[in-house]
Amino acid sequence: MLNRSLVFLGVLGAMLATASFAQAEQGVTAEILEILRETGKVSESKYEELKEKAAAEEKTLQKASSNYKVYWKSGLRLEAPDGAFKLKIGGRVQNDWAILQPSGAIQSAFDEGSTESGGKIRRARLYVSGTLFENFVFKAQYDFAGAKVGIKDLYMGAKNLPFFGSVLIGHMKEPSSLDQLTSSNNVTFMERGAGATLDAARNTGITMYPRFFDSRLGWDLGAYINSDSTANLFDFNTGYNIATRIYGLPWWEEEGRKMFYAGVAATRQFRNDDTVSYSGRPNTSFGPRLISTGDVATNGNNLINVSLANVIGPFTGQAEYTHSFVDAATGPDLDFYSWFVEASWILTGEHRPFNRSKGAFSAIKPNSPVTLSENSGWGAFQVAARYSRLDLNSGSVQGGELSDTTLGINWYLNPALRWSFNYVYSEREPIGSENVWQTRFQVVF
Repeated sequence: MLNRSLVFLGVLGAMLATASFAQAEQGVTAEILEILRETGKVSESKYEELKEKAAAEEKTLQKASSNYKVYWKSGLRLEAPDGAFKLKIGGRVQNDWAILQPSGAIQSAFDEGSTESGGKIRRARLYVSGTLFENFVFKAQYDFAGAKVGIKDLYMGAKNLPFFGSVLIGHMKEPSSLDQLTSSNNVTFMERGAGATLDAARNTGITMYPRFFDSRLGWDLGAYINSDSTANLFDFNTGYNIATRIYGLPWWEEEGRKMFYAGVAATRQFRNDDTVSYSGRPNTSFGPRLISTGDVATNGNNLINVSLANVIGPFTGQAEYTHSFVDAATGPDLDFYSWFVEASWILTGEHRPFNRSKGAFSAIKPNSPVTLSENSGWGAFQVAARYSRLDLNSGSVQGGELSDTTLGINWYLNPALRWSFNYVYSEREPIGSENVWQTRFQVVF
């Protein structure tokens, strides 16, 4: 898969190089014709004939090359003059490093050392997306982290449809929490809040996205098979999900510099004599999972999420609550929940932008980006704090409770580069605590 991706990018690069060198090649042709005429290798009439042919070919090439433009905007883009055809090549790399210091009780219970440290590539993604004939869209995104190829977004669809807005078919995120639907490039902390443990994330299916009142009211609705990162599942025990989200922006001023978001999401997971399992670690991707329900026999599950967010200039507040109601196959039904509250402040005055049509936060763009040139700026600096809690105790299932306090700082050097540092104090009730120091180097293109 990786080799095929590299071949594709190589062929695309060759196409772009051909267009770039066309004009230079025509100049060489004219020079060769002049040399042939001066040395008497061609007659004057033949020279004029060849010159006319070369001029005609040059005009044809110039006309062909003017049918599209190639430029860089958060990734490599190709676009037809009328905008009917668009192509973008992009990706991300997130390199994480961490030091973990668990308490003695956590060390004994989970076989950890007194201090553990290391680094890894958290995400390494490449994607191609585009628009065909103005209203048809597609995206193919793969993750290569951990020396494994995993499918992320892999879909096709149509946009600008009456009432339905956009409709996508393929592998994509299910409508869920605001935190989950915001790209990992753009969440405030290195890891999402505790609710991500209960979210369904990506599956294969179909989703429609009606938008109303200039996208200040949105509705997402979809149906999916439970295929996770494989995008492929077919057997008699296939699980199905129906998910929806409704959100509104009752306050929207100064192009989102002042705004309030409220959203509710619900998912019904249809299962037949199946199992559901939840587990969680502190707000880090390192170390063991400190709480877990194990496999719980179920005939179905209902997920409910409520999300709130408020932006007032450089300040952003966000809060979410997620609840899972499990239809137990035997015995009383079970329920698990999570919630978090967070606040952030951009010291350099920028605001956290919100994409109304997607219903999610987008990337912070520094007013004075770091370029290392003579007029280079300092980028944007953001400080943040979050408290989150995940409870996996219910009835006969005592998976544990985990509460985290996270402090963070982000330095957005420019729209492509970001450095993050998080300190996490985590309490695994009733066993003990853990301290986490972690940092991330991120590039997005």
